[in-house]
Amino acid sequence: MNDYSENTVMREIRLGVVSCGDPVPLPAAFDGNIDVLWDCTTDNGVQVDHEVWHIVTKVYDPSVKAYFSQGNFKFEYTSTSTANGTTCTDKKFAAGSIENTGSLVVVNDPALQNILGYGYFAAGKISTDVAATSSCAGTSVQEQRTIGWLPPIKSFLGAGGSFDGEMTNPSCVGLSSSGTEKVKWSFSVPPAKN
Repeated sequence: MNDYSENTVMREIRLGVVSCGDPVPLPAAFDGNIDVLWDCTTDNGVQVDHEVWHIVTKVYDPSVKAYFSQGNFKFEYTSTSTANGTTCTDKKFAAGSIENTGSLVVVNDPALQNILGYGYFAAGKISTDVAATSSCAGTSVQEQRTIGWLPPIKSFLGAGGSFDGEMTNPSCVGLSSSGTEKVKWSFSVPPAKN
């Protein structure tokens, strides 16, 4: 090291640093459509219960592009139960902004994609006030709920580099229950940096 000047040492250090490219400017947003339907039917011999959760989300902001959520959500829940000849309906509703409550991570390294088993990961949830009504109890209240407007998605890019797809998961675990969770998504991200 005695043979190297300070300038020579700094030059060698700079040559050893690998450029990662320009970061995506923030704020940035992914835009698209997400549709989530959760359906459960329970029949325990005394009561038949049918529940539907439905979230329709339009994620869109023309001024910024990709990686953090922008836009609005709508959450609807209906539960109908019948016991002893009486049918009761409970309903819940919420709507509002999902700005920065969801994110998308893109894995650009093919070798790492093979290890992880996916090329991108996305998820989003929000805590919000929900209007809840009950026909039998005759009540109407506000309650706090965390809504997973975008259940965790792990997938590979589609044809032409598209971020879209759908998945179906079993739900309503139990011998007297049946149902599914269906998620459809389609959104876009900004062009890759060179």
